[in-house]
Formats: sequence, structure tokens, C-alpha cells
Amino acid sequence: DCIQSVVCQSYRNLEVIVVNDGSRDNTKAIIEKFSFADPRVILVDKKENEGRVLARDSGIKNAHGKYIQYLDSDDILREKAIEYLLAKAETTGADMVVAPFLFYLESGKIEQSLNFGFEEVSGIEYLKAMMTGEAYWCVWTKFHLRSLYEHNIVFPNISLGEDIILSTQLSFYTKKVATIHYEIINY
Repeated sequence: DCIQSVVCQSYRNLEVIVVNDGSRDNTKAIIEKFSFADPRVILVDKKENEGRVLARDSGIKNAHGKYIQYLDSDDILREKAIEYLLAKAETTGADMVVAPFLFYLESGKIEQSLNFGFEEVSGIEYLKAMMTGEAYWCVWTKFHLRSLYEHNIVFPNISLGEDIILSTQLSFYTKKVATIHYEIINY
């Protein structure tokens, strides 16, 4: 469902990098099926599980597009998300576009994430918003320039708080952050 939600986006000029981080189930076969059917889907197959941080780093190293959008394997990218994110980035000249999302709870209840109290801010102002709980740390809420990784971005191999470290670094190097008011992900 996750990969399907990406390949079905209204914006078609995508490079879909899927990192198989040493899975021992049928994950690789599923990715290969998508890759065979759609040349935009690129499999990065890691033999050993190295964790989310190094999997993301592998994805970045294999990316060629102008922008990066992360998506975890248990989440769904909502229809037209990339179209809206790209349009906002291009019309505002923002290095990063942030968006709200929907929480899908185990109870079956759906909750909206917070809406941002700004249209455009600097990266440092956005970092302050994350620190005060007015924005989210999760990197998958941030559509951002791949060129931000040309800075000295550090990928510490940790399993808790990795989004905080990456979001902080990206925000530090971001000149302008813009927001859209469309929930991009079913989380």
C-alpha cells in the first residue's frame, strides 16, 4: 500500500527509491514486482538490517531528484501530495515545505495533526517552532531540497531520536520553510 500510494501520485516525474533494509520476509519480492512494472521504482537492497538512519542515508546517496520526501513503510502518501508540495516549493522558492498529516489510531479513530501558525519562516524560526511543540520533528513531514545534504549532515546510527537530529540539521541549513494546509500522509 505504501509503494502504491507513491506510484499513483498525480505528479508523475518521480524517482521512487525503496530501501530494503535487510528484511527477511517477502519485502524484496514486493519491491521487485513494483520495480519491474514501473521503472521509476528503484530498489536499494541492503543485505543486513542497519536501521532507519542508515537506510535513509542509502536512499539519499541513490537519489538524483531535486527534492526529497521520506515515507515510512507503514504510512500512506495521500493523493496529490507531491503535486501540492512541489507547487508550493516552486512558487515560494522554499528550501523546505512542511505539511500536516493524519493520525490513524489503532482504535480506528482518525485525528488531524496540528496546523502550522505560519505560511513562511526561516529555517531557524522553524527549528524554534519544533522546539516549542508548534511543529513536528518527523522528517517525513518535510519535503526538502536534496542539495541540503551537500552540507555536513551527520547520520548517527541511533534508533530513538533520529528524526530530531536530522530535522535540526536540515532546518539549520534551510533558508525558507513554507507550509501547505493539506494532510500529506496517513500516519
